[in-house]
Amino acid sequence: MEIVRSDDKAFEETWRRLSLLDRYRYPLYQPRNLEYYREQGKCTGFRDLSFVVEEGGQPVVGVRIAANAYDGGRCVLSAAGVLPGYSIECPESHAGPGRKMRKTVQKELGELLAAYPGAEVLYADHLVDGAVTVFGGCLLEVGGDPVMEFRQVIDLTGSAEVLHAGIRKSYKSLINWGRRSLQMRVLEGGDVPAEEIERFRMLHRKAAGRETRARSTWMLQHGMIHDGEAFAVFGEQDGVLVTAGLFPCSPKHCFYGVAASDPERPDDPLSHVVLWTAILHAKERGCRWFELGQRLYSQGGESSTSRKEATIEMFKTGFGGRVLPRLSISMNG
Repeated sequence: MEIVRSDDKAFEETWRRLSLLDRYRYPLYQPRNLEYYREQGKCTGFRDLSFVVEEGGQPVVGVRIAANAYDGGRCVLSAAGVLPGYSIECPESHAGPGRKMRKTVQKELGELLAAYPGAEVLYADHLVDGAVTVFGGCLLEVGGDPVMEFRQVIDLTGSAEVLHAGIRKSYKSLINWGRRSLQMRVLEGGDVPAEEIERFRMLHRKAAGRETRARSTWMLQHGMIHDGEAFAVFGEQDGVLVTAGLFPCSPKHCFYGVAASDPERPDDPLSHVVLWTAILHAKERGCRWFELGQRLYSQGGESSTSRKEATIEMFKTGFGGRVLPRLSISMNG
């Protein structure tokens, strides 16, 4: 077994080769998306500790992990800021990783924890084929705390007609209203002017009633569009942007990122046609999965979700899909 680390010139190419075998190719771990989460996390220091394990010259396990430093001496081991660590494996390893591979990953994890004693750890295991990854299993063995999470995901392999049939009945007329009333545009590729993302930022600020994050993070999202790591959907009326969404996207997986609509038009169903347009465009791009976001369930008969969260979840689940599990593993130093 050999280790290719993030400071090795061959790392990104080795990671790319391994990622081609990944069923989901989760979009939030692409270069521009990682940069966005580093910026949003407001870390005072960042050190990439990612690595790939090779066997016989072939990559078999890869882990995205970094040390994120904060004021006061706090350190978090995650992919970037609040974005949890992530790993991918060669599909053959899902049948049962060999002892040598597991020992190699255990050793790497042990060295990480020894180098950053007391650090918090955030890791997300996507349970591909229902199995915990090698890195996730090793983290559980040293005291990681597992919490099951759930996410709403649409399988895009069906036809547009099948996808439309899965939409909540009451939403179909709202989507049709958007098609009739708004001019819809999909923005992607390197020719999208930065001024377009600035229009989105101003709409988002208007909807939120304040500036929720730094302008630099919006420029990084423009970079995602430029590099093909995301696309945006704009809905305009008489040249005025009234609704918009941004969707991080890999060749296999699209993610509902951020959206905003004009708060001065609360009675108009502005956002429905944005999401439907994005679902169809992700399918056209060849994506298999469209992730709407986390599903929040009450525990012990009591709901911890806010009214706003419940409204957003109600909106998203109206577009169909199914619930898939994800294991969140953390350690608190």
